[in-house]
Amino acid sequence: MILPLVLFFATRKATQKPVRQVVDIEIEPNDKWLAVSAATDDVWIYRISDGKLLRTLHHKPGSHLVDIEISPDKGHIVCSNVSYEGDYTPVWSTKSWHEVAKIGIPMTKSFWDTPGNLEYAAGGKYLIGPTLFGHELVVWNAQTGAVAYIARKNSRFGSVAFAVNANSTFVAMYDPQAGRIRFWNFENTSKVREWGDSIKNITNRGVTMMRFSHDDRRLFVISHPPQQPCTFDVCEPVRGATVIAQSDRISGLDVRDLSWAADDSMIYMAGLFGRIVCFNPKSGTVQKSWIGHSGKAIRAVAALHHGPEFVTGAADAICIWSGVSGKLVRTIQLPR
Repeated sequence: MILPLVLFFATRKATQKPVRQVVDIEIEPNDKWLAVSAATDDVWIYRISDGKLLRTLHHKPGSHLVDIEISPDKGHIVCSNVSYEGDYTPVWSTKSWHEVAKIGIPMTKSFWDTPGNLEYAAGGKYLIGPTLFGHELVVWNAQTGAVAYIARKNSRFGSVAFAVNANSTFVAMYDPQAGRIRFWNFENTSKVREWGDSIKNITNRGVTMMRFSHDDRRLFVISHPPQQPCTFDVCEPVRGATVIAQSDRISGLDVRDLSWAADDSMIYMAGLFGRIVCFNPKSGTVQKSWIGHSGKAIRAVAALHHGPEFVTGAADAICIWSGVSGKLVRTIQLPR
């Protein structure tokens, strides 16, 4: 999920030729291949072991395919389409590699209110994300594309920061007007009883990004008020309420994407000026920090599902790093 991209592309005119630049990377559950988007009408599939381009998925000319998600059973790929021309978000089958479903809210016969970014929920049963024009957090049936649930309408333009507990129907949403993170459990499971209904002690901090850990026991929150350092908060549920277990501040970092390590022992982050950070959520401290991609803005981060390696994307290059040593393992170039 790449939260700032909705606003990033909102300033672009639909008639402009898209700039080929990596904006998202997603790794399939067995770590055999990865999918890359670059705000064009293509999604590229690369083999991780040697960087070979396996195939290219095409959508309509003029598309801006941005936020990629791969279903937990690796049977489908979905990529949000922020073309601002009323097009839908396509879903491809990884068996036939053809489009098999459309995600969005049909407003007319030819115009869709499409999600700006997406996440899978409930083990792959649902897709959830805010739409470009309705600006609501919407839940779709991942197989049929039918709308299943809609959260409270967001009156502010643009995407809200949100995090999905991937194994359940529990969602964290930042409410900028109230200055708090509130929880939404759209199928009324027991998660709210564990976490409470909101995080009230994260207020007016300018929350930009959130992610649940793979084990669903921690929520990592990045807050970045203008002209102030980033604040990293690791939140946990304790007796029906959410507490901040660890917190740290770091200057000179403007995070554009992050990913929990496969075993939740580390959080990999990257952003402007090529800054890459490995953050230990248990100790609440930065373990490593370096400059990658020759200082270019990094907009995509994804951790492998097995092992400590992770991937970053900037400009037209993808880099695979060791999460232990920080050394560069491999570089993949986008096709020109």
